[in-house]
Amino acid sequence: MMSLEQACLQGRQGWRVDHVSLQLYPGEVLALLGPNGAGKSSILKLMSGEVACDSGCCLLAGQDMSSMSPLALARRRAVLPQQSELAFGFQVHEVVMMGRSVHRGCGHRLDQEVVDWAMLKTGVSDLAEQDYLSLSGGERQRVHLARVLAQIGPDARGSTSSAFLLLDEPTAALDLAHQHQVLSLARQLASEMRIGVLTILHDLNLAALYANRIALMKQGRVVGVGLPQEILTPQRIQQVFDTKASVMAHPHRPRKTLVVTG
Repeated sequence: MMSLEQACLQGRQGWRVDHVSLQLYPGEVLALLGPNGAGKSSILKLMSGEVACDSGCCLLAGQDMSSMSPLALARRRAVLPQQSELAFGFQVHEVVMMGRSVHRGCGHRLDQEVVDWAMLKTGVSDLAEQDYLSLSGGERQRVHLARVLAQIGPDARGSTSSAFLLLDEPTAALDLAHQHQVLSLARQLASEMRIGVLTILHDLNLAALYANRIALMKQGRVVGVGLPQEILTPQRIQQVFDTKASVMAHPHRPRKTLVVTG
């Protein structure tokens, strides 16, 4: 498990994260929702180890992440930021192979198998020999998703050792079909490989379709955590987003929730 325990992060104008306790379990997709400035990206930075808590702590398998070496941390969790800059014309398979740099000594054959697996999972196998700089924004995002999957991908025994994947608005640059592909993949990785996935989303309906649990944030605090149908209510949406909403059963997936705003 990865968890924040009474975590605080100070910003220039107050608390960016204000005494937040939050758990991410292996085998689940946890979606962070909230308006701009609610603290979602700050939570992701704390849980990735990019920044340290001003008070409280972030634990990975019971160990304070601040005490872990960067290499040990990189082998257990991978982060996909909103934008990943790369200025050189590497081929796509070379970009994905960069994710294996934290696994030196595993052997080239295993590295190549994991890279092939990651590219297949993200639908970029047919781009393997292309120049990364020639790709569209959405294609680049999927290549970087393959790279971070390769970073925590299965070892020789098919295990991911309770790995965690942190996604910062992974659907922002993608068309409709690939938005569903990426989140469906996240759900599959959680279910089949016991990877814990934390994702920041702005689309309430995507969160309702693919998240096992949702955490709603406002002004640096978590104001609700639970199943999508428990969290996405008209009252909570009004409270957090200051907008009216109707909530109903999804017409194509009756067990899922559909949110209509406006």
